[in-house]
Amino acid sequence: YEISTRDWSSDVCSSDLHLGGTDTYPEKHGFDVNIAGTDKAQPPTYYAPYNIPTLTPEGKDGEYLTDRLGEEAARFIEKNQGRPFFLYLPHFAVHTPIQGRADLVAKYQKKIREGMLHRNAAYAALTESLDSAVGRVVDTLTRLGLRERTIIVFTSDNGGRITQGTTSNVPLRFGKASAYEGGVRVPLIVNWPGVIRPGGVSDAPVITMDLDRKSTRLNSSHEWISRMPSSA
Repeated sequence: YEISTRDWSSDVCSSDLHLGGTDTYPEKHGFDVNIAGTDKAQPPTYYAPYNIPTLTPEGKDGEYLTDRLGEEAARFIEKNQGRPFFLYLPHFAVHTPIQGRADLVAKYQKKIREGMLHRNAAYAALTESLDSAVGRVVDTLTRLGLRERTIIVFTSDNGGRITQGTTSNVPLRFGKASAYEGGVRVPLIVNWPGVIRPGGVSDAPVITMDLDRKSTRLNSSHEWISRMPSSA
C-alpha cells in the first residue's frame, strides 16, 4: 500500500483501507488525503450520523454512506482535474452491516421470486448504490473531458459472504474467507482507452499486488484510478 507521490500531484484514499491504529492510517502510507479510512473494516452504519472520525463534516441525518463517498470522489476529481492524480476508492459497500437504502430495498423486495438464488433485497440495494457511486465517478471524468486519459480498475478483495443468506456465489464453491474459488475468484475489470481493447478477456491469473507494480510504471501523463470495493 505504500504510495510514491513522485508521479502524481495529489492522491486520496477513501474508506476501507484498514491497516491498524492511527499510526497506520492511509496518510501514513503516502496518501495526501484520507476520507473515512480508520482501523475498521466496516462502517458502524451506512446512515448518518456515521461516527467515523476521518469523515468530516458529519453527514446530515439520513444521508447514505455509499452516496457520500461517491460525492467525495467526484469532488476530488473536480478539484484536481488540471493535474495527474491517483484516486483509491475501496468502498465499504457491500460489507456488513447489510443496510441498503430503504427505497432500493423496497424495489428489490418486489423482484424476489420462488427459486431465486439471490433473494437478499438489502444486499441487492447495497450493490446498486455501489454501482451508482462508480457511475458517478465515470460520469464526472466524462463531463470534465478526462475519460479518455484515465485508467479505471474495478476489482474486489474477496468473494461474497454466503453465511446468513447474504448472497450466493454459485457455481463457485464457498465464499469469503475461503481459499476455494468462491472466496478468491473476483471480478477484475480494467478500462484503458487506446491501450486495452474493449471487450477483451485475459486468462492470466492476477493478484491485486500486481496492480501496484503496474501502476508504478505509469508516467505522469496518466491518471490512475484504482477503485476496489470490498465484498461483505
